[in-house]
Amino acid sequence: MTNKVYQVPYGTKDILPGEMKTRRGIENAIINVFDKWGYDEVKTPDFEYVDTFGAAGAKGDFRFFDRSNNLLALRNDMTAPIARLTATRLQGGEKIKRLCYLANLYRYEEIQAGRQCEFEQAGVEMLGASGAAADAEVIVLAAEALQAAGLQKFAISLGHVDFINGLAEKAGFDAAQLQQLKDCLRRHDAVGMQQMADAMENIRPEIKQLFAD
Repeated sequence: MTNKVYQVPYGTKDILPGEMKTRRGIENAIINVFDKWGYDEVKTPDFEYVDTFGAAGAKGDFRFFDRSNNLLALRNDMTAPIARLTATRLQGGEKIKRLCYLANLYRYEEIQAGRQCEFEQAGVEMLGASGAAADAEVIVLAAEALQAAGLQKFAISLGHVDFINGLAEKAGFDAAQLQQLKDCLRRHDAVGMQQMADAMENIRPEIKQLFAD
């Protein structure tokens, strides 16, 4: 067995002093933007019960048992933990809740593609609001946060879960294929999406074209 005392796990890395200082400055700039827009920062555990993620269709890539034999998972998404926190700890009060976070996430990724299995994500969740005004607020906030982080050229991709679910239904995808489709979208893997559509024998041409677009 290879001695791994001086190695870090696959998909992780050390952050050195100069890089850490730069990173902390970017983090603070982003959180300051969120705060200016009225979003309150919250923090959830790095791991949760698998059932928490299972309700959202994402059970996590890194799972383990605790001493009571409960199945836990390192979080690979923040939507489910924020939803759990809101439902259990933030009942009542203002109807619209604006929450933000800066958190480490864990997904098994191919690091050859420039991704890490452990990475940091900053984001916001607006709960209890709907309509164009709410969508516009989050989009403008995202643009301002990216600029505060030092980016001047960027693209913001918009999506809607009902569109994705409807597209998968029209294509005849089962639950496993739907999850695979969402994974491709998360990775911006256009080739993988096209391959999924090409593998379906009875998919209509206009539906297949949507995967290419």
